[in-house]
Amino acid sequence: MFLRVLDGKAPYISSLRAVEDRYGFFDIDIEDNIQTSEAEYLSLVVFDLKVTCERQRSHVRRLLLALTDVPVVVICDMKSQSERAFWSGAGMKNLVHKNETPAIIMTAISKVMEDYIHAIRHAENAPAIAMKAANAAMTSMANSVKSNEALRDQMLDVAAQHIVSLLNNNRASDWLSIVEMHHSQTFQHSMSVASNLTLFAIGLGLSPKEQCHMTKAGLMHDLGKLFVPLDILDKPGKLAPDEYRIVKEHPRTGADFLSEHSCLPQSIIDMTRSHHEFLDGSGYPDGLTAENIQPMVRMMTIADIFSALTEKRAYKEGYSPRVALGMMWDMGGKLDAELLKQFAYIVCGTRFGKVDTSRRSVA
Repeated sequence: MFLRVLDGKAPYISSLRAVEDRYGFFDIDIEDNIQTSEAEYLSLVVFDLKVTCERQRSHVRRLLLALTDVPVVVICDMKSQSERAFWSGAGMKNLVHKNETPAIIMTAISKVMEDYIHAIRHAENAPAIAMKAANAAMTSMANSVKSNEALRDQMLDVAAQHIVSLLNNNRASDWLSIVEMHHSQTFQHSMSVASNLTLFAIGLGLSPKEQCHMTKAGLMHDLGKLFVPLDILDKPGKLAPDEYRIVKEHPRTGADFLSEHSCLPQSIIDMTRSHHEFLDGSGYPDGLTAENIQPMVRMMTIADIFSALTEKRAYKEGYSPRVALGMMWDMGGKLDAELLKQFAYIVCGTRFGKVDTSRRSVA
């Protein structure tokens, strides 16, 4: 989620930063302006601007035109009749007196955010909204690769927040049903991995911010496949040795692109590069062994393999979750046995029902 504070010289700013983990905020900007193109990324805007002259009021009116669907909290001088009248006339209902304590201001902001999150989670069309956001992020990612330009990280953040919100509200089956109908095999797989990895993170009791981190990693993990020729990527039969060598480069290629063209954390880049590594050293592209494979990478590998086994393809039917997990267990020392056990418990018990958060990560 994105919180934009306009002006933000008041002491409550430190309190805002203290609640980042609670709401899963990715970004708290303190600026004095909003571009129209940014509005779709914002989850909440706090106005702390003077409106004592017509120039200032005109500036605020222009900003509000871009924020018709974004919750707004206004910090203002409630004792000033003209200031209060301006904000009320602009349709603003969440007004807080500027001399209130930071705690009271935070209570007001938290209430608006709670209402916003509740509305997202319970909206009947929430899965469709999440898919629209995910499609936009994935399409933007593809365009960035095609044009060799910087990744629009904010679009990825918005998509991740929507997915996390859905899965935390026990709407996994609604979301996965839409994912399974996606026309693009590559997009579908990335969304499936992101979903299973997020359910894994929720079941392990990771924080909302960590859950969103894993969702973003799942959406990004196969970015390198955008560099693979389609005739190889969509080939229904077995790949020739030279074709397989090209495909095996996709983790490295994707990680290199993210390193150069995004502001994503190194851990997401590592998960992108190493999601085909195995604990026994038989994976690729670097042949890493257990001591060099971090827990988040191990989680990603499990979610990736499970998704690949259970997904339906034009040339094969998907395996049931239980059969897929049995096949993964038979891989022996390639996967983290304890994490696989926890994943099996979470996925088989909750993938189509309520997410059980009673277990905690050993990672």
